[in-house]
Amino acid sequence: YRNNPDKAHMHTENFKKWCKNNPNKIKLIGKKVSEWSKNNPDKVKRKSKLIKDYIKNNRDKHLNGVKNKIESSKNIRIAQLEKLKSNLNFIHEDDLNLLLSGQINTKDFVRTKCPVCGKFDKHIIKQFINVSECYIYKIPLCKKCHLSQITSKYEDDIELYIKNIYNGECIRNSRNIIPPKELDLYYPEKRVAIEFNGLYWHSEKYKQKDYHLEKFIACKQNGIHLISIFEQDFINNKEKIFSILKNTFCILKQIPARKCECRRLLNYNEKADFINKYHFSGDSKQGTIAYGLYYNNELVSVMSFGKLRGQNSLRNNPNYYELIRFATKSGISIIGGASKLFSYFIKEYQPKYILSYSDNDFFSGNLYNKLGFTLKSYGTPDYQWCTYKDTLSRSQCMTYKLLEKFPQYNDIQIIGSKENYIMNDLGYVKVYRCGNSIWELYL
Repeated sequence: YRNNPDKAHMHTENFKKWCKNNPNKIKLIGKKVSEWSKNNPDKVKRKSKLIKDYIKNNRDKHLNGVKNKIESSKNIRIAQLEKLKSNLNFIHEDDLNLLLSGQINTKDFVRTKCPVCGKFDKHIIKQFINVSECYIYKIPLCKKCHLSQITSKYEDDIELYIKNIYNGECIRNSRNIIPPKELDLYYPEKRVAIEFNGLYWHSEKYKQKDYHLEKFIACKQNGIHLISIFEQDFINNKEKIFSILKNTFCILKQIPARKCECRRLLNYNEKADFINKYHFSGDSKQGTIAYGLYYNNELVSVMSFGKLRGQNSLRNNPNYYELIRFATKSGISIIGGASKLFSYFIKEYQPKYILSYSDNDFFSGNLYNKLGFTLKSYGTPDYQWCTYKDTLSRSQCMTYKLLEKFPQYNDIQIIGSKENYIMNDLGYVKVYRCGNSIWELYL
């Protein structure tokens, strides 16, 4: 084959196809080879030594063989690409010349023209060209267009889920409801709007700090309940988001609170497990006081309280508390359930002041109006550092904590925020969400 590289290439390709079509035989052969090697360690060592000695004693011959093989592969690659040349006009001219001359291979990056927007972006050649079989998979999109397509797909998934549980009218991508702002999905009969916020397009790079909060307030002023779904949440907590949508659009099974028994929850795990399952943010360890509603001896709702958290100047007052979590089993609505749990807490602890926060991403805060709270203010949106798989709070990413975890950044001199530099370098983007509404009640 040394003198017939084309023949060698043909046999190699035929062998690859055979392997692809006979995976079970390959596994069987591999298994037999492994068993033989395991049962004959001395023979394996002896064979390995012979090969090493041969390479050592014939180094020049070996290197020449390797060089010839590389050169042969290069010539075959160029010949295959020449056949595709007329279809490769989406590759930048300079990069195409390097590719056809063999100066770069299929593992290298080239600039390709996006078929949607016409801009150039870098892609690895083997991701869109199969050189050995001589065909193009698909002309790649640039990063922005690719992310836009993914975002549109997720919006379609959400709309389809709602369509399966609710038959009302859906208005899509309208700027006439809260002009000039756009709403992705709007259901006029329910007065509910849904925004899907893609991680890339709704990061700090493209959206200002108050963008999502301002849209929430604009909807609330027009009597619309806005649900903001962020891409990283949809990827990692799809079931909880669908549960929120189901509770919003479906007629739920209704249970009167008078048919439920209210109990103080002294078992921490019982409380934590329930809230982790049915509350989007999960349990908070600060919620040390908890009450539950039981229907037919089954826990169906939990409300937890604790002392005031954070930098609140009133936190040391013994009669000042915070309502921390309220969660109800998915698929049911307990008429008067929140009021019953709340009144049990007031009766037992006799607080003078209660503070609470509602998450503007998902909730309008109507529950607090029913419990007698008044809206104190809209909290300033805080940022998170996000990837598609991970979300970190601001406190988790303080510079000193990052430098402890990643000491390689200690000696780097940076103009501006070191936190921003490190997190961007690690592949995270900064996202400002809708923030919280702050509610208070004086008793």
